[in-house]
Amino acid sequence: SEVEATYLKSRGVRDSDIIRDKMTLRTSDQARFIKDVLVDSLKLRKIVVVSDRWHLPRALLMCKWRGVDVTGVSSKYKLPLLSELYYRLRESVALQLFIFTGV
Repeated sequence: SEVEATYLKSRGVRDSDIIRDKMTLRTSDQARFIKDVLVDSLKLRKIVVVSDRWHLPRALLMCKWRGVDVTGVSSKYKLPLLSELYYRLRESVALQLFIFTGV
């Protein structure tokens, strides 16, 4: 979450406006945290999700599936080619699983 916070601060977002999720480990849990805590409890309406470009589509879909209007920003982080291919394949499978099972 610190990489994301650094990015947001570089774009002019105040540190006090950044909420870091340090409790969840899975994307589905993060989407639930955004919905339950940020939107329902804190009544926030402008949510920005910062993630890797291969992970962002699934993260946004999970949030939207929960009824949360989010904006996504892709990090500029670069991986070696084999790692990039691995994560793209992994996310493709995970995205399909979510679409078909909701998990």
